[in-house]
Amino acid sequence: MTTVSGDIRLVSDAAAPVSQVWVRAPKLRASDGAVVPPFNDHFPVRKGRVSFNCRPGPARVTLIVAGVPSESFDILVAGESLDLAQAAADFLLAEGQSEQTLAGYLQAMREVESAVRGFEGVASQAADRAGVARDDAESFASAANDSSDAARGHKDAAQSQASAAEVSAKRAEGAREEARRSWDGAQASASQAAGSRDEARDARDKAREHSQEAERQAGRSENAANRLWDSVTWNGDRLTVADRQSEPLTGPQGPPGPAGSLDGLEPETIVRTGSEPTFGRTVTLNGGTQFRIEARDDALFVIDAETNRTIFNANKEYLQLGGDLRIAGGSIIGMSAPTGPHQPATKQYVDSSVESARVELPDDLVRAGAQDTRLGKYLTVDATDQGNASASLFLKKNDHQYEFFTNAAGKFGAWDKRHSRGLYQADRNLFEHQTAVSMSNNQLRGLPRPTGNDHAATKEYVDGAVSNVSVDTSGLLSSSDVGSGESTEGNKLVRRKGDGAIVVPTTGTERRVAVSRGEVDDKLAGKSASGHTHTMEQISDLRPDTLIRSGSEPELGRTATITASGGTYYAILKQVNGSHTLEQYWTPSGDYGIYSGGSNRIVAKANVFEHHTATDMRGNELRGLRAPTADNHAATKAYVDATVSGVRDSVGELQSRIQLVDSLPSNPDSQTLYLIAE
Repeated sequence: MTTVSGDIRLVSDAAAPVSQVWVRAPKLRASDGAVVPPFNDHFPVRKGRVSFNCRPGPARVTLIVAGVPSESFDILVAGESLDLAQAAADFLLAEGQSEQTLAGYLQAMREVESAVRGFEGVASQAADRAGVARDDAESFASAANDSSDAARGHKDAAQSQASAAEVSAKRAEGAREEARRSWDGAQASASQAAGSRDEARDARDKAREHSQEAERQAGRSENAANRLWDSVTWNGDRLTVADRQSEPLTGPQGPPGPAGSLDGLEPETIVRTGSEPTFGRTVTLNGGTQFRIEARDDALFVIDAETNRTIFNANKEYLQLGGDLRIAGGSIIGMSAPTGPHQPATKQYVDSSVESARVELPDDLVRAGAQDTRLGKYLTVDATDQGNASASLFLKKNDHQYEFFTNAAGKFGAWDKRHSRGLYQADRNLFEHQTAVSMSNNQLRGLPRPTGNDHAATKEYVDGAVSNVSVDTSGLLSSSDVGSGESTEGNKLVRRKGDGAIVVPTTGTERRVAVSRGEVDDKLAGKSASGHTHTMEQISDLRPDTLIRSGSEPELGRTATITASGGTYYAILKQVNGSHTLEQYWTPSGDYGIYSGGSNRIVAKANVFEHHTATDMRGNELRGLRAPTADNHAATKAYVDATVSGVRDSVGELQSRIQLVDSLPSNPDSQTLYLIAE
């Protein structure tokens, strides 16, 4: 592991305003028996000084200013410790070289370094042996001098000492010869080291030539990259680069968030059941913190009552959150740069992140010809912004193709594309079956002749069935029986009077016989007040719970209307399930909302839609967003980072194998070419 450290400074030599650096491999690679993925590691910068550990090989350093990624540069890391500026210079020297060329340079440098290290060792050992021999010679010479001095004082002993001195002198001569041979070996080693240095100089010259060629290649690559940007266009959710178009990049809608809890809520403590209260100018909501809702200056304000700080305000033109964050005209303005994975990205952040990006299609897109593609719970086809074009779903099998559509007129139907004719279409008032059986104009036409008891009968079938029916009129009452009186004669068919009225007995003795109007009037006499004039259109004093019984499950008609009179009341539809209450309401100004748990869930106004869910828009930020699935969705930081991570120019890996040094490191990397600067 190599320790890389150094200063990051401005041209004025002041410390650069960099809070941290992100370091990662330019692309996936192997290093020292491990796989190094292109993921960022974060290191702090203090007063312009940074230090971090890095595996040998190429790396990309990104400077973070005010929490936002700024500039990036590449470094080449090798050895045990390295200066950041030297690592950047080494990468520039190696830039543009192929891996094969760099590997050859590295092998040559390793051989040169090994030879130099061996020669240095031999020379050092020879010098050590020469020093030992020199010390022995000096010791022997000193002993000889001592012996000579002793000989002067002691003649008899001098002869013996002279003999010993002669022996010592011979030994000293032998030591001098050994030292001379060691010195000659050291000279030969030094000569070999000089030859190795010449080989290293030749390798450095070749490296410079390759570096110059790399600069030329980099220039050509930069020109090609600049031309590439001119060919990048968007067509809906498809990306076109150099005349090659991607598949649609819109993914499926994500799952809905968890439902809120209304446990412990007592709706009667908020607004009495059955009442229709009129509120004043200010409504105060009491909780851990008090808030005020105010309507002033043609806008709605939500204010923290304790700090008097505006949480958000909205009018027909925009929605402004707290400080500078504003939603207006389909845009979000004033967002801070994202610092977390779930925060929305600004245009500047996205533009800087996707610079030189290469878009890769995710695997979960629905592709042409894909088999057994599984979608989520919902599939929405939205043609709202497509003029009069229908929102359609096509099903095709061989030559048969059908279209299910919802058109601009609000009708849903099916179309046979092969025969260019409709099958059916329907709206809330009419279902039209466009085959042999026609149900238009409130009639049923084209029916086949009925063959079963539950089949619809045609006019032809009915006319044929009754054409030969004869009625025996012999048992009818004579006209004299029904002139002005009434007949009770049995076993006779009843006849009508001239005005069409049926004559019946005055009193009925059986439940199955018809009774006269007079008997009905007599039976109902006294059952109701004479002044009671209520009809089905006048039930002003009728209790609502007598219309629909509590606990019942009635089926209503197509439209149920709730009218708030007076112009100041809300029209409210309240739904209760146990302790949970949900209210849908319309305000006199035309705002529609859903209220539950002491607060609004959503409020839809003329130009503003307020969605009160887990999406957090406090502090001039948007948090808790789901991953975007459409072009107009706000992108999260995690989505942007995941999209552009690792998408960089691959030149870095090809330019990562040469390092310029003043001297060879003690523990060189086997994959690095070291160039010695002179």
